[in-house]
Amino acid sequence: MERRDFVRALVAGGALGASTWAAHGRAGNPSPAGPPDVTIVIQRGASSASEIADAIGLALADCGLGHATITSAARWRFPEIAALLDRPRGSWLIGVAQDAAAEICQAAAATQGSACVLHAHHRIGHHDVRHSCSSPSVGEAVVWTEHRSARSVAIGRLYAAALGAALQPGHDAFADPPALLRAADTASTSLASFLIRI
Repeated sequence: MERRDFVRALVAGGALGASTWAAHGRAGNPSPAGPPDVTIVIQRGASSASEIADAIGLALADCGLGHATITSAARWRFPEIAALLDRPRGSWLIGVAQDAAAEICQAAAATQGSACVLHAHHRIGHHDVRHSCSSPSVGEAVVWTEHRSARSVAIGRLYAAALGAALQPGHDAFADPPALLRAADTASTSLASFLIRI
């Protein structure tokens, strides 16, 4: 599945609900709540997590979406996860963490009635990054590989588009990444990221 089709299906499936504040603005209707309240949390000690989080943060800023970025504890135990999820209703939490920590955080969010609307796995090798994004509202995942020099721009733009952000002219969130430069690249780091609506 192409990223463009993936985000269209995500929005059409209602996973984002009324969160598409940019769509309200484009239609001439101011969003009653204004731009979404977004926090990006990075798990301390998770190798390359800041690289993914920085790409998401830059894409959000490029689209005019303000956000806060925090670094959390290296080990996500219940008190840390509860603190991460203790946010105002309707706010958004983007997390970048080790796979197990991300799964536990999403499960804890689900028990509180919060919805994980986007989940991604990132396999970071010496030269390439393989991304795989899925959503409960979209039946098929979107998978692509990009060279590390691309600095995960595509994943950042995908998160921005999922939040309903309007991209600046000349920036296509869904453009295909450059062709894979190497046939295979053994993953040295495995991370997950997620978008939770509190």
